[in-house]
Amino acid sequence: MKRLITLDDFIDTYCKIIQRGKSFVFSKFTFNNLNRTKSAFDNTAVNSSNWWIIPKVRQRWNFLISGDEKINYKQYLVSKYLINKKN
Repeated sequence: MKRLITLDDFIDTYCKIIQRGKSFVFSKFTFNNLNRTKSAFDNTAVNSSNWWIIPKVRQRWNFLISGDEKINYKQYLVSKYLINKKN
Protein backbone atom coordinates (compact mmCIF):
# COMPACT_ATOMS: atom_id res chain seq x y z
CA MET A 1 0.00 0.00 0.00
CA LYS A 2 1.36 3.39 -0.97
CA ARG A 3 1.44 6.01 1.77
CA LEU A 4 -0.06 9.39 0.93
CA ILE A 5 1.70 11.23 3.73
CA THR A 6 5.19 10.43 4.96
CA LEU A 7 7.54 11.71 7.64
CA ASP A 8 9.35 13.70 4.94
CA ASP A 9 6.12 15.59 4.23
CA PHE A 10 5.99 16.75 7.83
CA ILE A 11 9.67 17.71 7.79
CA ASP A 12 9.25 19.71 4.56
CA THR A 13 6.17 21.45 5.94
CA TYR A 14 7.99 22.34 9.16
CA CYS A 15 10.93 23.77 7.19
CA LYS A 16 8.62 25.88 5.03
CA ILE A 17 6.87 27.23 8.12
CA ILE A 18 10.24 28.22 9.56
CA GLN A 19 11.43 29.72 6.26
CA ARG A 20 8.33 31.43 4.93
CA GLY A 21 5.80 31.45 7.76
CA LYS A 22 2.44 29.87 8.44
CA SER A 23 0.60 32.06 5.93
CA PHE A 24 2.67 30.60 3.08
CA VAL A 25 1.86 27.02 4.11
CA PHE A 26 -1.83 27.78 4.65
CA SER A 27 -2.00 29.46 1.23
CA LYS A 28 -1.54 25.97 -0.27
CA PHE A 29 -4.85 24.78 1.18
CA THR A 30 -7.09 26.45 -1.38
CA PHE A 31 -9.08 25.28 -4.35
CA ASN A 32 -8.08 28.38 -6.31
CA ASN A 33 -5.29 27.13 -8.59
CA LEU A 34 -4.19 30.63 -9.58
CA ASN A 35 -3.70 31.81 -6.00
CA ARG A 36 -1.87 28.61 -5.05
CA THR A 37 0.48 29.01 -8.01
CA LYS A 38 1.09 32.68 -7.29
CA SER A 39 2.06 31.89 -3.71
CA ALA A 40 4.53 29.24 -4.89
CA PHE A 41 6.43 31.73 -7.04
CA ASP A 42 6.16 34.75 -4.75
CA ASN A 43 9.75 35.67 -3.93
CA THR A 44 8.92 39.00 -2.33
CA ALA A 45 8.44 37.74 1.23
CA VAL A 46 11.62 35.73 1.71
CA ASN A 47 14.67 35.58 -0.48
CA SER A 48 16.28 32.61 1.21
CA SER A 49 13.72 29.85 1.08
CA ASN A 50 14.43 28.36 -2.35
CA TRP A 51 17.78 27.38 -3.78
CA TRP A 52 16.84 28.44 -7.32
CA ILE A 53 17.06 32.11 -6.36
CA ILE A 54 20.84 31.73 -6.33
CA PRO A 55 22.16 33.75 -9.31
CA LYS A 56 24.62 31.05 -10.43
CA VAL A 57 21.83 28.45 -10.46
CA ARG A 58 19.65 30.72 -12.59
CA GLN A 59 22.55 31.42 -14.95
CA ARG A 60 23.15 27.70 -15.38
CA TRP A 61 19.48 27.04 -16.06
CA ASN A 62 19.41 29.93 -18.54
CA PHE A 63 22.39 28.44 -20.35
CA LEU A 64 20.90 24.96 -20.41
CA ILE A 65 17.56 26.25 -21.71
CA SER A 66 18.57 29.00 -24.11
CA GLY A 67 22.30 28.54 -24.69
CA ASP A 68 22.95 31.97 -23.13
CA GLU A 69 23.20 32.53 -19.38
CA LYS A 70 21.73 36.03 -19.74
CA ILE A 71 18.53 34.90 -21.54
CA ASN A 72 15.97 33.46 -19.13
CA TYR A 73 13.33 30.90 -20.05
CA LYS A 74 10.60 33.53 -20.49
CA GLN A 75 12.67 35.52 -22.99
CA TYR A 76 13.67 32.32 -24.77
CA LEU A 77 10.09 31.05 -24.96
CA VAL A 78 8.79 34.31 -26.37
CA SER A 79 11.59 34.76 -28.91
CA LYS A 80 11.55 31.15 -30.11
CA TYR A 81 7.90 30.07 -30.00
CA LEU A 82 5.72 33.15 -29.61
CA ILE A 83 7.50 35.74 -31.77
CA ASN A 84 4.81 35.95 -34.47
CA LYS A 85 1.81 35.21 -32.27
CA LYS A 86 -0.89 37.73 -31.40
CA ASN A 87 -2.96 38.14 -28.24
